[in-house]
Amino acid sequence: MKRIYSVAFAILISVALFAVLFSVSMMIEREKDERTQELLYYTRAAGSAEKLAHALDAAHTTFSSYDISSVRSASEMLYEQLSSMGLDTDRCAGLYRYLTLVDDISENSLRVIDRAETSNYYGNLFAKFFGYAHRLDDEFIPSIKNSPDYDLLDAIFEDLGAIYYDGLYSDEVSEEHFTMLKKASLLDVSEIDEIARGVFGDGVKLTRTRSRTVPEIYSYSCVNASVDISSFGGFVFRVLFDRRPSDIEVTAEEAKRAMADFLSERQMEGLVESDFYCQGDYFGVFAPVYRSDTGDILCLDATVNICVAKDSGRVVAYDAESYYKYYRTDRELPKIKIPADSKLVYIIASNGLRTLCYMQDGEYFNAESGNRETKIY
Repeated sequence: MKRIYSVAFAILISVALFAVLFSVSMMIEREKDERTQELLYYTRAAGSAEKLAHALDAAHTTFSSYDISSVRSASEMLYEQLSSMGLDTDRCAGLYRYLTLVDDISENSLRVIDRAETSNYYGNLFAKFFGYAHRLDDEFIPSIKNSPDYDLLDAIFEDLGAIYYDGLYSDEVSEEHFTMLKKASLLDVSEIDEIARGVFGDGVKLTRTRSRTVPEIYSYSCVNASVDISSFGGFVFRVLFDRRPSDIEVTAEEAKRAMADFLSERQMEGLVESDFYCQGDYFGVFAPVYRSDTGDILCLDATVNICVAKDSGRVVAYDAESYYKYYRTDRELPKIKIPADSKLVYIIASNGLRTLCYMQDGEYFNAESGNRETKIY
């Protein structure tokens, strides 16, 4: 009997030992597989970054659909591969924003080509984005082998926000944008803080962040509101207040007075109401008027939008970015001939360009060619 127990015990020990060895072996194999997979992702990512750099350089030179498609393919592949590597998503925000921008710019460039056009603006963007891909390939991706150097990644994309890009409707005259800001003085932080307190009221505790964009914006927030202020000139771009309903219900005329008072506080007199409607709350659109020998021109390319809460009579939202971006005090007018019963307006047309039109029966027509135009904003 003892012999039987001894044999059984030996068998159990052998089985347990085998199980342990098998488990260890499987763990080692899994680690090897994971390491092999990581090396595979690393190798592919390095290859995609190199392809992206070459494709961006080629797209800048040729602006051809083939090279631009190669840019999209490489950027999408690099995004997918890096997303699979377990990188810190927050620390890679600049990198992922860069790859998203590259994809967006490539898509819009292909649309330009589909219209049988070319664009120095987009071509130059490809040249600017080349340097980032080159540094990713040479500096950051090699660091992933050991431990990703996120500080290096921050340094690579530090000035990404300084590259002007305005989405689908970007054009080749971006230097004409924000002319009001370019003529204004650069304020220091204490001056911008004072403007923010003027919006929120004295005594409010503010948090402040700085956006590295063009133009550079300081964003402030407190318990129930936020505001964006340009460092050039201290212009208030946007304001958003939380809803604070009261027992009153204001009329349309009272809402219009609240809008006018708010604009006056921003020193924005002379704007004309171009639209006003009620959809739960009151919404107003205001535009400047350009005085010319041809006649008064309503600048619908440079509007200010305001919302007043119907249940409190207070401004709860305000957006003047288009006004500060597109409004110009000097404009070269083309030779035009328009119907007598029409009104002259500036719009941003579907090609992304500021266009002088005449408005008739709710439609917009190019003041030079007479062709119908689509108003983007």
